[in-house]
Amino acid sequence: MHLRDDHIDYLITMIDTWEPDVFGGLTWGRVLERFKKKHGSAPTERTLRNHGRLKARFNQKKKQLRTGEEPISRVNRPGFTGDFIS
Repeated sequence: MHLRDDHIDYLITMIDTWEPDVFGGLTWGRVLERFKKKHGSAPTERTLRNHGRLKARFNQKKKQLRTGEEPISRVNRPGFTGDFIS
């Protein structure tokens, strides 16, 4: 599956808003499961890990969840309604 810009934006927002109490620990596998529920198919884990922006955001969120440190700033996502499928 080819990642389009809207897919990347969706994945980054999903990672940013990840709640371990609701979705379980943050893993690439869980991110892909949720993506597949919404889009019907999903890229491979390798594709996500090789995408610079996604990898950086994923690692940043993992660190935040481990340490409890909040990111310095958050980008406001226009049009995002928070309607992720759990």
